[in-house]
Amino acid sequence: MKGKRFVNRQLQFWRFAIPSTVVVLSVCAVLEMKYPLGRIADLLLWISWMDPLLLIAHVRSTLAIPDWIWLPFLMMLLTAILGRAFCGWLCPMGGLLNRGSGEECLVCGRCVTVCYRQAIHWTSQRQSVGAGDRRSRRNFLKLGAAIATCSLINLSAPRILVPISFVVPSLRPPGALPESDFLATCNRCSRCVKVCPTGGLVPMSFSSGIIAYETPELIPRKGACDLCMQCFRVCPTGAIRQIKVKEVKIGVARLDEQTCLAWAQGKACLICKERCLADAITIDDGKRPYIQSQKCIGCGACENACPVEEAAVKVVPKDE
Repeated sequence: MKGKRFVNRQLQFWRFAIPSTVVVLSVCAVLEMKYPLGRIADLLLWISWMDPLLLIAHVRSTLAIPDWIWLPFLMMLLTAILGRAFCGWLCPMGGLLNRGSGEECLVCGRCVTVCYRQAIHWTSQRQSVGAGDRRSRRNFLKLGAAIATCSLINLSAPRILVPISFVVPSLRPPGALPESDFLATCNRCSRCVKVCPTGGLVPMSFSSGIIAYETPELIPRKGACDLCMQCFRVCPTGAIRQIKVKEVKIGVARLDEQTCLAWAQGKACLICKERCLADAITIDDGKRPYIQSQKCIGCGACENACPVEEAAVKVVPKDE
């Protein structure tokens, strides 16, 4: 029995120590979450890759099998053999909750030997399913059906809801998929927003519609796109694909001649041409700017630099 007691104490210790260590490492990884990401951030990726639901979401969105497919299957195999391998041993919250709410039976046999009335004995007979167990199973099946239904709705939502006119047209990062595909693929992680060096990318507000909520949008007045092409490197879902700089077409700049200083007041203001990254602005004999729509890439440098309070040049989505 001493050997069993020792094993029991060791299991209790490690079942608390391992989740506690993962908690500390996870907090350190979150604190170091700065772009470019460091090596410690890989810890969070490996922990998340153990989730089979993440594998399903990844395959559904990318239509490709990831290199780490073996990891969730290994975790499911360990769970089938050993029990709650992830929730009880690796998950920070699950391990700590398990510690605070009491340990489950480790089948050490100690209770059988210490009971002086011999009221505890081993049995291989399965207990009959009670009414409470049947209700639990029904609730579990209801929950599973609800999850499956929500998944089907999620699959059909992009095709049903995205084309509706209340989705506000917006400027997407360079390399973004077509709007309907982008909305269906983007997971609203805001990594592209964080890595944007000019601060021009911002998450869309709820007023833009529930479909577009939290997706990245370029606001040229906050910051123009300088074509650093970092956004596709941090996109985990493929919503922003890799393209060449010459293929960038975020939107098209439109000039309001009524408010432009050169057109309305005859002032020598050529700052939009000076800032244009695509050389899409020409000057006529009257020192007034013209925008060549075919050459404009919609980077927003002209709108960002315009000295008028309400910018005289604005970038609109390319489909408008």
